[in-house]
Amino acid sequence: MKKSTFKIEIEGDRAWFCLQRSFGKPPDAKDSPLHVLLRWIVEQLCFGHWEPRFDENDHGITLLIGKEATLEFKE
Repeated sequence: MKKSTFKIEIEGDRAWFCLQRSFGKPPDAKDSPLHVLLRWIVEQLCFGHWEPRFDENDHGITLLIGKEATLEFKE
């Protein structure tokens, strides 16, 4: 069995967790291997860090993924 450690970053009432914090550093991030980027995207989707964005006609046209789509905790 493989052991994995994930990180948690808490800012105010929001928390972001990840196994792989980044898929690369600028300016090389755009040149990261596709499997590294896809692993990060799937991880973020599994942790629930995604948020759809809609246009003026309520069509889903953008999907925000990652730290900006963190989970919000309310009391």
